Amino acid sequence: DLQISHCVIRDNVGDLGGGIYCEGFLGPDITNCTISGNGAILGGGITAISGNVRITHSTLIDNWAPAVYLDGDVNASTDFVMKYCVIAQSFAIWGESGSGIYMSGRSLAQIEFCTFDENSILAPNSVNACIYGVSTACLDLDSSTFTNNTGLAFYKAVENVSAWNCNFYNNSDGNLDDYASGAD
Repeated sequence: DLQISHCVIRDNVGDLGGGIYCEGFLGPDITNCTISGNGAILGGGITAISGNVRITHSTLIDNWAPAVYLDGDVNASTDFVMKYCVIAQSFAIWGESGSGIYMSGRSLAQIEFCTFDENSILAPNSVNACIYGVSTACLDLDSSTFTNNTGLAFYKAVENVSAWNCNFYNNSDGNLDDYASGAD
């Protein structure tokens, strides 16, 4: 497995994964890093396709389109674990998206003790959420805080969402859009 620790990854641009792009089962373990100022069509900070990514004690700030993009395909899921992290001041540039995290396909995300603050969208009249999930994506949130985000805290057109001990403050369009199944 690839270990990335105590690094600054900034001011990069790419089609997918402006800061970090990973595909396949051996995704990175990212610890104590700052990922900032990166941009891409999808996943300005990190793009993970059909692999495992773990990020802890890190900050993703000022990334665009969105900060993190997760996509699992029909053959393999993308497993994403994020703990004790901050995603802030990131933005989506196209409609119907997540400014912090966009999940599609067979994406599984476990997010614990994280803060999402001041994330926004530039496309007018579009659904935006700090975390936006579609298809068969699954999201497990625990002890995380969503504050001052433009749009919803999270939007789920997904199969399964659980939110435990989370705090939601001052998100411009509310906290949760219950598009598909109910949140626990």
